[in-house]
Amino acid sequence: MNFQELVNTIESLPPLSDSTLLIQKLYSNGAHNVNIVRLTKIIESDVLLSANILRMINVPAYGFYRQITSVAQAVTLFGTQTIFALVVSYAMHEKLVANLRPYGITNDKFNDICHLQSTLLTQWYAKIDLKRAQFLAPLALLMEVGKLVLAKVITQEGKIKEFKDGLLK
Repeated sequence: MNFQELVNTIESLPPLSDSTLLIQKLYSNGAHNVNIVRLTKIIESDVLLSANILRMINVPAYGFYRQITSVAQAVTLFGTQTIFALVVSYAMHEKLVANLRPYGITNDKFNDICHLQSTLLTQWYAKIDLKRAQFLAPLALLMEVGKLVLAKVITQEGKIKEFKDGLLK
């Protein structure tokens, strides 16, 4: 695969949902300028997005003793940057279902790994530099999109065995 074919593969990715695009627009001037009330309303207007954000934040890794039951509570506790990372994560997993045979895992396992990586980055690096941790979390998720594109290319070119053999070296 040459560079142009790779670019074409990336450009052929499915578009984001309307709510994700609205949220992305809210963040266009930086996370510190986001209107929290508007953000909460946009998320709440998308039932699947709301449910998935609540599912993602109610994992033991975050260490909350009580279940977080509302989007407003989630935004308040986690902040706008973490919520943006969760929105990007959900959008990525909602739209990008790939054949992950090259990696030897299922889509659900891949989603779990992505979420754990994002959580680890946010919790660990936030102790060093909160602002940078909030900036890095969405970037880590974008890196995962690259893995999905790579899996698609490897599968299309019939190089799964060659790829797996390379991973084992």
